[in-house]
Amino acid sequence: TEPMGVVDYHVGTSYSSASNTGHIDGYVGKYGTTAFTFPVGNGTKLRPVSISAPSSGYFRAAYWFSNPNSALLPEGGSFSTNNRGVGVSSVSNIEYWDVNGPSAINLTLSWDAASGLTNLTGGNIANLIVVGYNRTTNKWENLGRAGGTTGTLATTGTITANGVIPDRYKAFTFASACDLSNVTITLNRPNSCVGSTA
Repeated sequence: TEPMGVVDYHVGTSYSSASNTGHIDGYVGKYGTTAFTFPVGNGTKLRPVSISAPSSGYFRAAYWFSNPNSALLPEGGSFSTNNRGVGVSSVSNIEYWDVNGPSAINLTLSWDAASGLTNLTGGNIANLIVVGYNRTTNKWENLGRAGGTTGTLATTGTITANGVIPDRYKAFTFASACDLSNVTITLNRPNSCVGSTA
């Protein structure tokens, strides 16, 4: 579905008890310099995204349970999963978030069983990373997993990428990382682990 409108949380305001039946199918905005979890989803399920305390700026986020390859929103879509940066083996074609904000934060994405992360990572949670679709290169950039993970691939969990400046990216989702120490590159036969040539 297409998220509509913006619900803003100003300094000193909060919410409680976000759930699959009670969340925002649209953009949620946040003012102030405290950490925040955006209670976003697609109307039938809650899929929150969290940020650590920013130094400044207005942040907002929305969620799509749809293929980024056919994305119409946010502005600038679609976001081809074939356009990969260095160290990115494969990108989720199931869901994505739009997160905006001008200063560096730690970004935490959540998943559930429908995210298909077991297939994406070959069943190895150590392969799971956060990626952002870079506004300049138009490639999914490896943002890592320095903040760690919680949960299990087949059920629910979270993954955190540190030091992310959201405004540099059009969208965020999950990806599987490459082991660059074991990559063989043949002239004129590029390996996906060194990025796409598009």
